[in-house]
Amino acid sequence: MSNDLRSKILASTGLAPVPVPCPEWGADVVVWIHPLTGDQRDALEEESTELAVAEDFAPGSGKRRLHARAVVRAARDGEGRPVFTLDDVEALATKDARPLDRCYRVVDRLSAVSEEEVSGLLGKSVATPGDASSSDSVASSE
Repeated sequence: MSNDLRSKILASTGLAPVPVPCPEWGADVVVWIHPLTGDQRDALEEESTELAVAEDFAPGSGKRRLHARAVVRAARDGEGRPVFTLDDVEALATKDARPLDRCYRVVDRLSAVSEEEVSGLLGKSVATPGDASSSDSVASSE
């Protein structure tokens, strides 16, 4: 029976891609967001970890350009061809945030790559280590 389960899993195609209209990028622009593969998500997580380590886990460091990095991996045209390469991350990050966020929210829904997921992956809370004492002082001053 487990061989049958294995066959089903390996034959599955996953979730269907989702069309995301992006009129800010052009009147007829529709980006098809595909679920990330395990390898793509692992690469995204590895980048996030490397960024965080390079900046000594400064707040937000592992999440820098997360939206663009995720969308670059998930965006396809209507025929399923990748729209971007990894070299496009910086350029995409400079574009209008509204369509980028719209696409990213679909990537997150299909592949669980939210900022909270990344924070959990990094093993660090969203707050900085010094925030605990400063939040205590704020609470005590109220």
